[in-house]
Amino acid sequence: MTKKTLNQNAKYVLEFINTIESDFIFDTKPINRLKKIAKNQYNEDNPEHNKTERLLTLKNQYYNGEFKKAKKTLKNFQNKDSFYYWYRIKKEALIIYKQRNKEESLNYITAEYNKINIRNEKILFDIANFYKNFEKYPKAIEYYTKIINGLNDKTAIKADLLYRRGGCYERLGNYKEADKDMLQSLKIKPNEAQVLNYLAYSWLERNYNIDDSIDMLKKAYELKNNDPYIIDSIGWAYYLIDDYSKAEEFLKRAVELMPEDPIVNDHYGDILWKLDRKIQARYFWKNVLKMDDAEDEMIEKRIREDYLRILRYLRFFSNYSKKSHDLETLKKLKMNINGVSKISKERLLDELKKMINYETLEKLSKNKISLDLFLIIFPEIKNIKIFSKLKPISQVMLKKKDFIFLLSFLIIDETDNLDYFLYKFNISKKDKKRIKNIYNFFKEKVTSKTFTENNINRFIYYNGKEAALDILSYRMIKSKKIDNNLKKLIEHYENFEIPVMPVSSDLLMKKYKIPEGKQLGEKLKIIEEEWVKNNFKISEQKIDSIIKN
Repeated sequence: MTKKTLNQNAKYVLEFINTIESDFIFDTKPINRLKKIAKNQYNEDNPEHNKTERLLTLKNQYYNGEFKKAKKTLKNFQNKDSFYYWYRIKKEALIIYKQRNKEESLNYITAEYNKINIRNEKILFDIANFYKNFEKYPKAIEYYTKIINGLNDKTAIKADLLYRRGGCYERLGNYKEADKDMLQSLKIKPNEAQVLNYLAYSWLERNYNIDDSIDMLKKAYELKNNDPYIIDSIGWAYYLIDDYSKAEEFLKRAVELMPEDPIVNDHYGDILWKLDRKIQARYFWKNVLKMDDAEDEMIEKRIREDYLRILRYLRFFSNYSKKSHDLETLKKLKMNINGVSKISKERLLDELKKMINYETLEKLSKNKISLDLFLIIFPEIKNIKIFSKLKPISQVMLKKKDFIFLLSFLIIDETDNLDYFLYKFNISKKDKKRIKNIYNFFKEKVTSKTFTENNINRFIYYNGKEAALDILSYRMIKSKKIDNNLKKLIEHYENFEIPVMPVSSDLLMKKYKIPEGKQLGEKLKIIEEEWVKNNFKISEQKIDSIIKN
């Protein structure tokens, strides 16, 4: 072997090491050993030579899709060396996934994991990552937690694990725990651009903390100004605050860096549409779909790569296409629509959120082919047909409504449809409560007498302004005729500030000498009830009377 060949091999080994180094944050010895071999000791006489050669061979076989050859190469990784043995197991699991499916891959690696007597942090870490990458988020959280609980509070490794676990919580819709993990990770490593970007983008998707999100993204961009994901995020942030020229500047660059990424193309298309560059917008949306001009086999391959393409197709077709459905594309969509069941419920819900806005729903409702496809995927969205025949005032109101209200409008009926939807999809407790509130109102036999200022005052005080506006709006939209009383109430409560109870426990204790305890609480509750019942008014005489009685 010539010196040139040796140097070339050393270069390849180092490149290979860079691709796997992040997988060995708990066990750096094998990585350091490989680096040393590559840099200083790479010769045929070195006992590690064959191992590194096999690693390089395996890498090429795997990425070229030569899985039979790769499996043969992997047989040479013996049980004696824990690093190479466990690396073999991981690669075999990935090959099973590529050749067959996720479930079989997971079954294999967990079975091998269960055979190991000493399960160190590195192995736990790998198992957790497998579950996360295969969208088995509760199991991933379980394994990440096992490691986190045994780590020092201020280690870089803990920061990384909190970030990974936070990502799992976020995919499950448990935003409270997700934010908690992400913020704790940033507390340990405040300049971690990847974490700043992830948390900020998550907030943007929830329309939450927009200003803070932009600040975080600016910081992430300062740290990594060539990262296409960060560039995409900050561009999307400017889009959400209606700064389209600034958004276009960033997203154009993101597309240049990641021309094949569907989300980046999606975002850039939205920006161009807002800037009235509609021909260009359609080009980038087509790039997302990658179907219109593709051969039949390629269309099917792309659908199977990501079954969410079916929903993206429906969304973009509904919003932007002026043509009829391409019959061949439609045929491929129908053939593969059952594949949507393989998508995690979290990803499905994310895509549904993008589709549930007035404009998209209206267009979907008026195209039978699109609607039929949509209802195969989301059969619970039963009331969507209503959007094709709404009265003008309902149209105006629904255009202003958010995802949760529109969702309630779509799924509430006299069956158990709502309960099934909430069972199937992971909605936050806050949003569930809000939907249930509208549902409970729906079940009640209400009359015009229900909607008096006194009744609404009472309701708004105990349930909140949003809840009150929800039921008023729901009633208004569902009404066959325009109800002017409801219209006036909605206008009134849109700018309504919920009053603060003027009587406190301290006042009762000082003025009336009521000791702290059960009696104080009871008197305060009676006063509050009277105050609310009387449209947030109460006289001193009435308070005196309540105290005395």
